Amino acid sequence: MNVLYCDCFSGISGDMFLAAMLDAGLPVQHLHAELGKLNLPEYKGVQVRPVMKGAMRASLLEFNLDGVQEHNHEHEHNHEHVHDGHDHHHHPDEHNHAHEHNHDVKEHNHEHDHEHNHEHTYSHGTHRHYADIKELINNSPLDETVKEKTQLIFLRLAEAEARVHGMAVDDVAFHEVGAVDSILDIVGAAVALDYFKIEKVFASPLPMGSGSVWTQHGLLPLPAPATLELLSQSGAKVISSPARKELVTPTGAAILAALAEFEQPAMRISRLGIGAGHADLNWPNILRLVLGEM
Repeated sequence: MNVLYCDCFSGISGDMFLAAMLDAGLPVQHLHAELGKLNLPEYKGVQVRPVMKGAMRASLLEFNLDGVQEHNHEHEHNHEHVHDGHDHHHHPDEHNHAHEHNHDVKEHNHEHDHEHNHEHTYSHGTHRHYADIKELINNSPLDETVKEKTQLIFLRLAEAEARVHGMAVDDVAFHEVGAVDSILDIVGAAVALDYFKIEKVFASPLPMGSGSVWTQHGLLPLPAPATLELLSQSGAKVISSPARKELVTPTGAAILAALAEFEQPAMRISRLGIGAGHADLNWPNILRLVLGEM
């Protein structure tokens, strides 16, 4: 049985998870082709490049998005009603990195950084509702196994948002930028799990960052309410952390809440993937994914 263990000592976000899967050997060309099946007009390409996080080498994921209003992210995690948090990406004009895999469809002129844990300021824009995202996934030519995992993760995220804000699940809205990032991260995660034929997912205890974050609902405490709801519903194990940052984003929490058991398995290791968060912390800001057989 193929299994995956998520070593989340510095937290988890959707982009860190996907970056680590690419680092473990998921071909960027395969990911790009699968994400292209969504026909999202904003999506223009995906890149992964090596970075150093302290003394540790890791892979950093960046999506190239077009036609999205500019926004400023100081940190990289997400917050509720937006992508996963750390869940964010850099959408640059130029990339001159060695060994960089670039799958751009056309050039665009805006850039924004999302870092692991963050405060953001979003401009007002359109929203994608959960019902629309569900329909988008169902109508795509993605493999059924990928659709099933994607729908389960998004359902967990929407259910958590609905409980937090006292609304119907189908009425949960994601800001345009957060929706695109969340869709790409969550579908990408499902694509990666399918590619490696992962049958079971396990996760370490999750560090509880502290502080606050600006959201569409104003200033909210960390962990973000949707993240805390997801961790509560999934029975996740948590530990304290000195970080005044968002270490676990809603998207990262949703992936684990939908798929993971919070224990360390006995396994034979075959691959290791290391994904980078954008922020620099007092320790290597990375997510380690350990792949192997039970």
